[in-house]
Amino acid sequence: MGEKILELVHLQKQFGDHTVLRDIHLSVEKGEVRLVATTFEYAEAIDVERAKAAEERARERLAAAQDEKDIALARVKLARALNRQKVAAQ
Repeated sequence: MGEKILELVHLQKQFGDHTVLRDIHLSVEKGEVRLVATTFEYAEAIDVERAKAAEERARERLAAAQDEKDIALARVKLARALNRQKVAAQ
């Protein structure tokens, strides 16, 4: 292994009461990047109709958002729904 340039251990990120990242490990060494996440989803396991419904709900939530917390949560939910659809289509 090379010299560590950056290491993040047990990284978590929340938007209000909602956790969007949990227990992420990232290390960067010269010539190598490692990322360990606790949740992965294979393209063939994605329910595209469910992801489309989630996108619609997220867009509605974003349109109705009243404060920064609601806006941030709606954006995260929308990004996840769009990403799931993109992954499923590949």
